[in-house]
Parts: sequence; C-alpha cells; structure tokens
Amino acid sequence: MKTREEMIDYLLNHGDTSKRELAEKFKTTTYQALEAKKDAQIEKNFCMGPAFGYFDLETTGLRPEFGSIICCAVLTYPSGEWKVFSILDHETEGMYDDGQLAEDIRDHLEKHHILVTWNGKGFDVPFLNTRLAYHGRRKLRTHLHLDCMYYYRGWHGLKPTSSSLKSVGEYWRLPVHKQEVAKEIWIRAGGGDKNAIKVIVERAKSDVELTALITAKSFEAGLVKNIQRYA
Repeated sequence: MKTREEMIDYLLNHGDTSKRELAEKFKTTTYQALEAKKDAQIEKNFCMGPAFGYFDLETTGLRPEFGSIICCAVLTYPSGEWKVFSILDHETEGMYDDGQLAEDIRDHLEKHHILVTWNGKGFDVPFLNTRLAYHGRRKLRTHLHLDCMYYYRGWHGLKPTSSSLKSVGEYWRLPVHKQEVAKEIWIRAGGGDKNAIKVIVERAKSDVELTALITAKSFEAGLVKNIQRYA
C-alpha cells in the first residue's frame, strides 16, 4: 500500500511518467504502476475541480448514415490541454472506416465532467453516437452538456442576425473568427487527402476556441441558467 501511495504522490508532483518507468523506479509491476496512474489522474481531476470539455466534430457530410468522422478537436478546461483526433491516426480501409476513431473520441470525452459545444446536441453528439452504433460500439455515456447556441435564438436569450457560430462571434466582436474552408478542401478531405484533412483539423480547433470564448460571454451576460444532462 505504501508503494502505491508513493507512486501516486510522485505522479502528482512530477508530471506524467510511463507505467514502465514508474514500475522500474518503484520496483513494482507494470500493472500496479498502471493502477497508480489511474488513481493519480482521479486525484488530479478532483483537485482541479470539474473538467469542461469543449469539442467540435468535423465530418464528410451532415448525415451520419452516409458520412463519416474526419476529426475532432477537444479543449479541456481549466488545464488548457488540447487533444486532436483524426482519421489519419489510424490505418483504415477508407474514410468510412471510422469506428476506432469514434471510440477514441468517445473515451476522451468521457474523461470530462461537462461537455460544451455549439449545436453539439443537434449534430456532434448524435453524429458520434450514430457512427459508434454503426460499428457495434457503445454510445457516449450521458453527460452534463452545455450548448450555448440555444441562447441566441431569441427564446429566452439574445437574438443576433443568426445563431450560427460565425454570426454570434461577430456579434460579440471576438478576436477569433469562424474559419472558412473552400468546398474543394472538404471534397479532398472526404477523399482522404492528408493535407486537406490537416486544414479541417485547424478549422475544428478554431471552432472550439470560438465556442469557448462565446460560452464565457454567455455566462457573463447571465444567459446560462442551468446545465442539463444529454446524450
């Protein structure tokens, strides 16, 4: 027990260490080292408070039955950690073979206490779950989910020109702008072109950053009254 506590304390004070290096340092098994790493991560998250996961999914089309996932960018708050997943991470038989990519995204999102998106309730989460189900994998577990898009439709919030991410970002005069991508890039990305996919990844990160800034503005404006479970 003492060795386990020492490993956890070491990880909390020295940053991440591989399970093999940890096992060698404390003269224990890699399994025990892995369990200590899990406990250290739980304690770290507890000390930090709730982890918000801002994310954006980019796909080859709007209908998950016929489209597939190109990439997903995730920003964790308050740690500020970025994590990007793309179809380029895996050896696949084509863009439609996105099962492992969808599972990787799901597993990372589940590390967060609250998910934050822009139209994620209407698009990103259903798309991800549909792709997971298609490949015979379980869907994303139920999360507290904040989707600020609905505060900009005039129902109980504000009503700018439109509730699009671009329009609301311009309304708040934010320093980050919606990144436009030419139709040709989308077509090439859908065909597996690596350079085009990298452009889409940067667009996803830009959307996440803009979502985070608008979310902060939404809290400041008193628009957020509650956060409900979804997915």
